[in-house]
Amino acid sequence: MFKLFKVYDVGCSKVRVGPKRDGGYILLNKHSKKINNLLSFGVEDNIDFEIDFNKRYKPRLTRLYDHTVKKLPKKNNFIFKKIGLGVKNSKNFKTLENISKNFDNNNILKMDIEYDEWSILENTNMNILRKFKQIIIEFHLFFLEKEDVNSKNKLTPYFNEFSKNNYDKINKFLLDKYENVIKKLIMDFTIFHISANNSLPLKKCFRNKFPQLLELSFV
Repeated sequence: MFKLFKVYDVGCSKVRVGPKRDGGYILLNKHSKKINNLLSFGVEDNIDFEIDFNKRYKPRLTRLYDHTVKKLPKKNNFIFKKIGLGVKNSKNFKTLENISKNFDNNNILKMDIEYDEWSILENTNMNILRKFKQIIIEFHLFFLEKEDVNSKNKLTPYFNEFSKNNYDKINKFLLDKYENVIKKLIMDFTIFHISANNSLPLKKCFRNKFPQLLELSFV
């Protein structure tokens, strides 16, 4: 899967939008100047990226979505809805297709939705994703570590070995899912930036250590 993370020089200058710490993302300056809509999923208590983007590029509309907060942390002119991004439409969740149904193909998508990005991207048609000139995503790489087995509760030798064997199977299943999503994206998009968010420690999987949070910028 990690071999798919090839970063290309796309011939355009890059700019960091938002804070230098967690919450800032890398965009292409030229491709951001005439964007119609910035669509941002995952707000929590930080909208510095969206504020900075609006000051720089002045999009027609900035729309933020997060089902875990009641309001935005700072005053602004953004459109905010207490809705989460889902694979099916429901009372509290809407699909990307539903939310972007009236969009043209000149938008930017930012997604930081705490691991749900994998299922959303897996189930979203590429025609919907092509509505976005740039896609900025924080990927959450979840693995099970064998060191976690028996760390708190004492297991019998049988169940200790049973857990360890199945951890490899689960991790293989997860990696296959991640790989399929990245393969899908790079059919139409190019990675122009990647960085590891060091908010979480490295995670060990198949004798290697990996960052748990990867921020990728696609064009």
